Amino acid sequence: MRQPFPSTTRVTLSGMVALCLCGMLLLHSARAQSTSLVEGTLVDASSAAVPGARVTLTNQATQVVYRSASNHLGVFRVPTLPLGLYRVEIDAAGFKPWVQTGLALEAGQVRTLNVTLEVGAAQQTIEVNATVNVVETGKSATGAEISPVTIQQAPCLRATSSPAWSPWSPA
Repeated sequence: MRQPFPSTTRVTLSGMVALCLCGMLLLHSARAQSTSLVEGTLVDASSAAVPGARVTLTNQATQVVYRSASNHLGVFRVPTLPLGLYRVEIDAAGFKPWVQTGLALEAGQVRTLNVTLEVGAAQQTIEVNATVNVVETGKSATGAEISPVTIQQAPCLRATSSPAWSPWSPA
């Protein structure tokens, strides 16, 4: 009985698969060494968790933006950040924005930011997209439009230079 592949071919294929897997692990390991992680917890002045806060990290050299949000426990995590200096902005409804610049990240580093947010003034924007009829309360005059047809059908009055002129006198 003949085998589909000779034994040397099977060994070569197995070796190639093993080599590819090792290469992928090395690349993954190298990538993990050249990136960092920023994580932390967001609380208010009473140490209560601040869920749903927007966390934004901006690489100051490349201006690439990385975003995350805090969970129900106030915990956030921004993984696989390239090395460099970052600007960190945290925004949550009802709180003042929190900003830190110059956060330096080095290879394989895990930076922890535990931030206490300060209560801020609530901002509310109301936009109205409607037209309102203006009512003029300063005078009580009324008016009406006269169509061109009505003007053409009106009797023509001729003015004369005589002092006895009257609209009721014959023309």
